Amino acid sequence: MNERVIGVIRLSDKTDSTTSPERQRASITSAAAARGATIVGWAEDIDVSASQKSPWERPELSKWLARPDEWDALMFWRLDRFVRRVSDFAEMIKWCQAREKNLISATETIDIRSPIGRVIAYIVSVFAEMEAEAIRERVTGSHDYLRRNGRWGGGLAPYGYKSEAAPSGQGVQLAEDPEAAEVVREIARRVVARKSYVSIAAALNKRGVPSPTIQRNLNAGRPCDPKIAWTSKSVVTIISSERIRGRVEFGGDIVRDEEANAVLRGPELIDPETWQALQREFGAAPAPRPAPSRISPSSTRRGFLQLLQRAHVPRVGYRARAP
Repeated sequence: MNERVIGVIRLSDKTDSTTSPERQRASITSAAAARGATIVGWAEDIDVSASQKSPWERPELSKWLARPDEWDALMFWRLDRFVRRVSDFAEMIKWCQAREKNLISATETIDIRSPIGRVIAYIVSVFAEMEAEAIRERVTGSHDYLRRNGRWGGGLAPYGYKSEAAPSGQGVQLAEDPEAAEVVREIARRVVARKSYVSIAAALNKRGVPSPTIQRNLNAGRPCDPKIAWTSKSVVTIISSERIRGRVEFGGDIVRDEEANAVLRGPELIDPETWQALQREFGAAPAPRPAPSRISPSSTRRGFLQLLQRAHVPRVGYRARAP
């Protein structure tokens, strides 16, 4: 009987050309032809981490797992493209054996229908999980190092900024995004003038100013829903964050060096006087300089709930904002 194969393609980052979907597809197609099998379908999951999602949680692969009568084997480029956790692989082998299905690697000696194939598969899966854990540790350590040194670790830049190559040629830094930075300064002026957050958001939407989500994705060259609009919450989030002062925040706190100085990652978008005026408007005075520590609480975060409340309801004894 001609073996019916589902080609399984997975990639955590679609920009990784070394394991591109095209390369995986070509390898699987060649391996299937070599064993006289017929590819009856493809399960292509892009931007999906095997360390975070089991085979049953992946959008495309899960559809085929729900229809086991339509195929005989799953074929993947390499085992680490299929699973990254030993527990997932063990469960997958158990599931396949109960249904007389096979797991095949296009580039490795993995075929779970033979005892030696299962042994090799388990060994390879252990190393795949170890590699995934090592990658996580390297990434975590790298991001922590970049934060401590005021460098940008990648991803979407904060609103008001854009990422660019550092002059030294080493890594990426944050630079001011002129148009968005001017919007930040406009919001600051309006807040200090006691305009409501709702009215600020409405004015920006009326002028067609791209929302923070849209602008950040545009700067990164990523697609985004053009209907995402400014809201009072997005206004508050931006104007209350130390990021607009070029500070590094992590977990809601300001990152500080060994001498308790705030680590800077980009230029200040507003001047110190305006920031102080905003603090007075938020009703939360700046916190005193903390004792030397690496991370200390941000004073502005303590007033965040107050900001949200004042976006709609004025405090007793406090005059309402002008519309």
